[in-house]
Amino acid sequence: GGLLASLEAMAAGAKEFGKDKTALARSAVQAWGALAAVLDGRVVKSGLINQFLKVMGDSFSHPSPDVRAEAMAAWANLATLFNSMNSTIAHPSRLKLVLTPVVSAINTEREPGVMAAALATWIHILSLLSRAPLDLYDRAFPSAVTPLLTALLSHASDDARLEGASVLAALLSAPDAPPALHAPTRLGVAARLEGARLGMGLQAVAAHRAALLLALDTGFSDEALRPRAVDGWCALVVRLAVKEGPPEMLLAAGELAEAAVSLLLSHKARAAPLA
Repeated sequence: GGLLASLEAMAAGAKEFGKDKTALARSAVQAWGALAAVLDGRVVKSGLINQFLKVMGDSFSHPSPDVRAEAMAAWANLATLFNSMNSTIAHPSRLKLVLTPVVSAINTEREPGVMAAALATWIHILSLLSRAPLDLYDRAFPSAVTPLLTALLSHASDDARLEGASVLAALLSAPDAPPALHAPTRLGVAARLEGARLGMGLQAVAAHRAALLLALDTGFSDEALRPRAVDGWCALVVRLAVKEGPPEMLLAAGELAEAAVSLLLSHKARAAPLA
């Protein structure tokens, strides 16, 4: 309790800890992140979680982009902590909590360093979710994937849109497939994707095909995003060509393949070549 109270005071810039409020806030969120990395579910069960979270206070809206970026990086450790508990990070209340600052940053942040930290935390959350049982992943998809992917693909920042297309391609690829290589952006997502292995199982892709194909449609329509969208489409079609699995999965894969081909043909009829 005493340690958490001290960290909260530091984050708020209490004078007894020093005069540089920005440096104090950075130190507080760094220490908070280190604590989150070593704690386990007992911090939740002990009743200290609200006090623990209170340390972050207004860190995500701090005037200093450095503090906001540090806060976002530290927040990823909370996702790992929650994932170590029963039902994983896919638990609705935990997922909503860890996603809230990430969604806010992707929708409103204009500082590349903070946006990069937010995307890194989102990819970390997706990586954790990819290991969850299928039913939990399916329930998490509408809140953890769809709105953020949609926001990125329509973002005002070229870099954010490109990274959104890269994440989309990674989701459509086989779980053990390395990401396609493209020129890096200032947001640095490519390096994060390399170790994340976000690829969805075909059953999950089929379950969420409407949202994923809509995202592909957005990618095909944007000339800058088109190469990455095509990578995702090709990765998906290669997977669908392997006709293995139970009959219900083969039926779902066939319907998905038909929808994917129809999407491509509609664009070829309306626009310039996709490659």
